[in-house]
Amino acid sequence: MTTNGGFADVAGDAIFNGGSTNGLLTAGTLRIAGAFLQLAGTSASSFAADPGHLTELSSDPASITFTTPGLTQSHFGDLAESGFGALFEITGGAAIAGYLSGGDGFGGSFEGTSCPVTLTVTQWNNSTTLDCVQLVLDDPAGNSTGTTPALPTDVTQLTIRHPGTAAGNFSAGTLNFVPLSGGDTGHYIDAADLDGNPPFLVVDLFNSNVLNGTAFTTTSGGASVFWQNGTITWTGAVDNNWFLPGNWDQLNVPGFADSVVVPATANNPSLIGNATIGALNVTGGTVILNGNTINVARNFATTGSGTITMNSVFSLLTVNGARGRPGREVNVGAVRPVRGQQRLSYAPTDPSPRRDHLRHAWAGAAGSHFATLNVSNAGISSVPISGREHPRRPAPPPGQAPGIP
Repeated sequence: MTTNGGFADVAGDAIFNGGSTNGLLTAGTLRIAGAFLQLAGTSASSFAADPGHLTELSSDPASITFTTPGLTQSHFGDLAESGFGALFEITGGAAIAGYLSGGDGFGGSFEGTSCPVTLTVTQWNNSTTLDCVQLVLDDPAGNSTGTTPALPTDVTQLTIRHPGTAAGNFSAGTLNFVPLSGGDTGHYIDAADLDGNPPFLVVDLFNSNVLNGTAFTTTSGGASVFWQNGTITWTGAVDNNWFLPGNWDQLNVPGFADSVVVPATANNPSLIGNATIGALNVTGGTVILNGNTINVARNFATTGSGTITMNSVFSLLTVNGARGRPGREVNVGAVRPVRGQQRLSYAPTDPSPRRDHLRHAWAGAAGSHFATLNVSNAGISSVPISGREHPRRPAPPPGQAPGIP
């Protein structure tokens, strides 16, 4: 089948057990009413279709069996359902070199007849359900833009192989994973940048059913995965080392996209180096900076009995805010710095003066106050301040501690 518009209709099962079809299935449509079976009695490439050749399965559920599945062996070109919402049952795994498609878009789902099977695709722009199916996005051309897998806990549930694109991040909407915990050896996501060069692969996950995504994510080649709804809570189960995974409930040190909660515990977290996180709420106890910098990408707050301890002239809390995210606030409710040793660097990024807000409860020289307050990008926006602030002096020369008048 090499002619556009060509058509073959199989009323029953279609069985492919002959020689290699490399270069022979490049166009046209193959419609199958029964089961699809690829065997390998003569060649591992007995069904090797190119993108542009469409296999349309009209039964529901539709049975798909590959003996030697893979993008270098047997695979579909483009795959479609005749109706909308059909179930594809996969035996042995499957691979699609082109698109998933249908007259009204692809609305079907995939189910493995054993658990798990692997579905390898080169382009993924679909919303579908995967049951006992590991999805591998093998996209060296970088064409993809965008589940509920009932999988065992010792496998990788979603694999993305992609070179990254200057067009932006790879974004996923709602993804539901089999929750992992404790000694589970599987992963939610394995992301690999194929060429290892900028622009690197960046995956943003905005909604999922798990909060410990970063603990079960693996990356390579410069790829990054940001779980936008990830929350990591300090336990201090081992000691006070911020950078020890065993001190966090997800057994993972929080990263750039994570929201961090620090409650009252026997061991207060203490930094031995600089840290960058998404958000920080100290609800009890204190976070000790020890002359290091903690960079907060979104919001910072101390609530309840929580405090932050800045016990060196080199201690620095930086709150940046993320462009396009309304409601950025720095809530400093109970910060009592060692005299002259609290520094806050704040960088509003939104031109709306109502978006960036400093709140300083119990403000005053005898209560909460700043020693030095640096506001970057002040030319683009005024910064509302609740309470009072006391940055009476500019930052001192190197080596000289700032004082409070």
